[in-house]
Amino acid sequence: MISLKPDSANYNYRKGYIAVNSHKETGAPFNVYYDLSKFYHINDDLDKAREFYNLFLANSNNNSVNIASSQIGLKQCDVAEREFKNS
Repeated sequence: MISLKPDSANYNYRKGYIAVNSHKETGAPFNVYYDLSKFYHINDDLDKAREFYNLFLANSNNNSVNIASSQIGLKQCDVAEREFKNS
């Protein structure tokens, strides 16, 4: 359907939803873990963000450009959790 109506917000939403919720696919590249970690982080689901940051770090190529960002993301989750507890 998206090929018939590529500008359809509804179809694009559904395509994105499926992509985000299909992380159990065994052939998915490890970078999807990084993308999911950012998604959960932005939505304040810090436990899931940590889970996927750690999955990415454990499975990624040591030369990945997203390693430093993932390490920073983990630290940001710790800070955010402390701030949420203190507010």
